[in-house]
Amino acid sequence: MIPFGITEETVKAEIVETKKDYLIAKITGFVKASPERITPPCTYFPDCGGCDYQHVTYRGQLMMKMAIIKDMLKRVGKIEKPFVNPIIPSPDPFNYRTRVELKVSKKRQKNDAFLGFYKKNSHNIVQIEKCLICHPKINEVIEAINYFCGNDINKHTEKIKIALCAVSSKMILTLKGEKFPKNMIDRLGADLKKYVKGVEGIVIEEPRRVAINGKDYFNESIGELKYRVNSNSFFQINHLLREDLVRLILRLCSPKKTDFFADIYSGVGTFSIPLAQKVNEVICIEDNENAVKDAQANIRAHKLKNISYVKGDAGNALKAVFEDNDKISGVLLNPPRSGCTNDVKSRIAKAMVNKIIYLSCDPATLSRDISFFVNNGYQIDEIQPIDLFPQSYHIETAIKLSRAQ
Repeated sequence: MIPFGITEETVKAEIVETKKDYLIAKITGFVKASPERITPPCTYFPDCGGCDYQHVTYRGQLMMKMAIIKDMLKRVGKIEKPFVNPIIPSPDPFNYRTRVELKVSKKRQKNDAFLGFYKKNSHNIVQIEKCLICHPKINEVIEAINYFCGNDINKHTEKIKIALCAVSSKMILTLKGEKFPKNMIDRLGADLKKYVKGVEGIVIEEPRRVAINGKDYFNESIGELKYRVNSNSFFQINHLLREDLVRLILRLCSPKKTDFFADIYSGVGTFSIPLAQKVNEVICIEDNENAVKDAQANIRAHKLKNISYVKGDAGNALKAVFEDNDKISGVLLNPPRSGCTNDVKSRIAKAMVNKIIYLSCDPATLSRDISFFVNNGYQIDEIQPIDLFPQSYHIETAIKLSRAQ
């Protein structure tokens, strides 16, 4: 393996590590460089682990991701000659992230701290002053914290999460650590709100306490739909493609007024709320308490009577859902990166629902799970990647399956 190599390049390389089944080498020179190779625009690349492909043109990144999806479907999914639609690009390959988690490190020689991201393949922290893939408002917060919060951050904080509402530019900051002074949240809140326009709330998380200065949620929009989103609830980070993603999922669902859908790993209702407006009924399954509260508020706000939530583990909840409902015609899956458990997949296949729409950010676990469904009576109707994560190796892909005739 040669990190930072590009397809069809010829390079000079030096072996730096020997593994059981493979070698790792680093590039020392080029015999034939790829025409897609460029100078990375970020000064922290490649040390910072936040990006993987800044040395590649955006066109080249999309080509690489298409090749990875096809390769995974063939090797892991055992899908012969998969037809993959051209990937949907991000309108801007930078400035798209609306959520970020920064690490806080202490300099040994000085009593102050700095913010950064983990170094690639390490827990060492690379100090940053700004991040090119983050929304500009987030970089304002990073600059402000670096400027005036050094001592407090140094003493008490391990991680800082910044969540931004792209519509209103309002932000919520979550500080994770131990033994925060009781007056710290008020002092930090006042300072941040003074120096950075748009800070709605500060949340301090300790092992046994959650303190809030201001709000811990904001109101997002996707098209004409409004969503309440807690700072700890999952919401797609690429604000430039959210509307495209919802349209894609609705198209793949091909909803009918008679349809009865189960939305598994449903979050705050990103897909289930617009879907409920087009089908007979939607049952949602979600384990995150904050996301369920957000979703219930969103359902009330949209005055929907045909959508309900089941809080709990997907496998156990799905068992009860299928036992109580024999009319479910479609399943929407948006699992974590680890993919679906065998329990979830088996229950869906056993129920013999007519259609499955599977959204994933990991081609390997996606291919594994799709292979299971294909081997249990389903056929692939469409494969559509969408680039929610430019500059990184993460690839979002939606696949529609239907019962094989």
